[in-house]
Amino acid sequence: MEDKDFIIERKGKQFVDVVRLLPDRTSDIREIVKEVEGDKVTIYSRITAQSKGSGSKKVTINRLIELDELFFEGLGLWEAEGAKSIGIYFGNTCTEILQRFIEFVEKKLMIPRDEFKVNIIVPIIKEPENIKRRWSDTLKIRIENFRKVVIKSNTNLEYCYLQFNSIILIELMKLLYTKLKSVILQDAQFAASFMRGIIAGESQVATKSWGTLFYVSISSKSLDDVAFYKQCLHYLGIMSGKYQYGPMKFPIYGKDNFDGMTKFRLMDLHPDKKLKFENGIASYKRIITDFKETEKLILYQLTEPKTYDELAKLLGKGRSTVQSFYIPKLEKKGLISRIGKRRQAWLFQAN
Repeated sequence: MEDKDFIIERKGKQFVDVVRLLPDRTSDIREIVKEVEGDKVTIYSRITAQSKGSGSKKVTINRLIELDELFFEGLGLWEAEGAKSIGIYFGNTCTEILQRFIEFVEKKLMIPRDEFKVNIIVPIIKEPENIKRRWSDTLKIRIENFRKVVIKSNTNLEYCYLQFNSIILIELMKLLYTKLKSVILQDAQFAASFMRGIIAGESQVATKSWGTLFYVSISSKSLDDVAFYKQCLHYLGIMSGKYQYGPMKFPIYGKDNFDGMTKFRLMDLHPDKKLKFENGIASYKRIITDFKETEKLILYQLTEPKTYDELAKLLGKGRSTVQSFYIPKLEKKGLISRIGKRRQAWLFQAN
């Protein structure tokens, strides 16, 4: 069993002790320094005689990080959308997602939002200083931190990219993700919060042409990450489909699974995806209600034998809909039977 001595429990709450979590050496033999002062710890790496490169800048963060909804949502957002190389880099088009991630960084890591440098990617530049000012007001980050406004013709929306360089902090984030997987899989609220972040960053909501929810897919290039996401969903009672190597995603189908996603609020972080999901669910429910009402009408009409065409006319529906959708379902339920033909047309009657 993996050692979890870096997790501390106090008054029914769980915390990660950063001092215990971080090792004494990095993978390239640089020394990791942890200077504790009260409830804070200053962390950085410095070179040794055996190591190469240079040390990292000092970063002061909370020594104890509480494991709660905000923490795991933020960890999921970072895993889905954050860069993993030289610091805390995070980008999105959605202001609500950016604000939630900034809240995670400020409250959990104690990094002030004004430490972030910001770049904006836009489909077309109109008055770049006004674009910076608008994003500065939205994210409450001082305008001096905004660097570039860059045009990218393949984007339709403005994309905001936050940057905080820190090698030691990115090492901490990687450790938090890898070391807390087993903890996530032991608590439904932790699993739900983590997947909320993943889905906000890496999901697509697909609907059928008439608006009914078809599936929700989750994208990832990493098969290890996919396996873990599937474990989290399974722990929540949500089944998912096979991984598709071409588009690098896996789908979630079916009303029972959609109900599970609703129960655990898995779509809640991204407002646009949430709205599309909820509208698709509502359309799904309307179709179920419509079918039940139509089923009653068909059974009433079939107290006497009728053909597809006769039913379609009486119900005000297309013949193909009656033939391919309603009649097969009622036959399968054993509520109606084919009793013969009138000329070339099948006759149906209620049992």
